[in-house]
Amino acid sequence: MATRAPNIGVEMGLGRRTSLDLSVGYSLWDGVEEKFFSFSTARLEFRYWLRERFYGHFFGVHPLYGSLAIGGYDFLSLFEKEFRYEGDAWGASLSYGYRWSIGRRWALEFGASGGALLLQYDKYNRDSSGESLNDSKYKKIYIGLTNASVTLVFMIK
Repeated sequence: MATRAPNIGVEMGLGRRTSLDLSVGYSLWDGVEEKFFSFSTARLEFRYWLRERFYGHFFGVHPLYGSLAIGGYDFLSLFEKEFRYEGDAWGASLSYGYRWSIGRRWALEFGASGGALLLQYDKYNRDSSGESLNDSKYKKIYIGLTNASVTLVFMIK
């Protein structure tokens, strides 16, 4: 399922083959018919470029934070559609990507990340009461794909 979360980022060069990327994203989608999947994320990624920075293939590592609100979906076998969930996720991922120049200042970047997330959340009834089902937070660990993206890049030199 695509999450429909636009994001914005800034990347700066550190060395001849290294860079640092700061990205934040926010879900603008509220959902329809009492189904919703909303989240916001932030990550700071260190990248190592195989050729030279900002061109071709790169590998990265980054910590990741996200806040979530999910209801009405059986999502990745982590959540049941009968309930509403609100909480946070912390973790780390490894990434691979490729940046393809399409002009002097423009590029397309394709990337994917995989890693582990600790999910801490509250579980609520989805009926009109909306009561919490437990006084303590639920915890789960997710291991898998954490990001897949196609990015339009504008270079400021």
